[in-house]
Amino acid sequence: LTIFSFIYSNHITQSNTLLIIKRKYYHFLIFTLLFPAIYYSHIEILRTLTLIVLYFMIVIEVIRNDKRLKCYHLIQHITTFIKANIDDRDNGKIVLTHIFLLSGVCSSLYYDCNDNEKRSSWYIGCITLAIGDSLCSIVGALFGRVRIYGNKRTLEGTVAGLVGCLGVLWGVKWLYGESYGWLMDTVKFGVVLLYEGVTEEIDNLVLPI
Repeated sequence: LTIFSFIYSNHITQSNTLLIIKRKYYHFLIFTLLFPAIYYSHIEILRTLTLIVLYFMIVIEVIRNDKRLKCYHLIQHITTFIKANIDDRDNGKIVLTHIFLLSGVCSSLYYDCNDNEKRSSWYIGCITLAIGDSLCSIVGALFGRVRIYGNKRTLEGTVAGLVGCLGVLWGVKWLYGESYGWLMDTVKFGVVLLYEGVTEEIDNLVLPI
């Protein structure tokens, strides 16, 4: 799956709509990797592994910006790959999108520290970013007609994100035998997706929180 994603990302064209789909592809990729890991793995091991991966991502970003290093060609390849998957919100010297994405999807694993039994709250970061944020952008870019928040977001995208989040969350709650909380779940995800529509910042880190 990872090899396919690398090949795919290097052959897709760079139109605005396809760039959105390309970026959100990595959200779906991390969903397919992390979702079953949460379900089957010991949570403490998973927390440790995600922190190790996050550490290496930070180290790579530091190395990429260190001009004293001699591995210029390797750094150039890494920079080309990273720069091809960012938008105008992350066009500075240090690229934070991928670091914030991993931090965001794993954030619910870190702040919910009750390890006695698995719970749906551990999936919140994964559902919010991999499902909600992705569907908002993709459906809005492909099928959006009714504009909200000026010209930035569409009603169709926001509704698709909300339906996707609630569908996956209620599926997880069904697996664990938890009560659904229809109204509160809808309100919470609705507020999150409304905020996602108006913010101009990189929202991968703050949306799950």
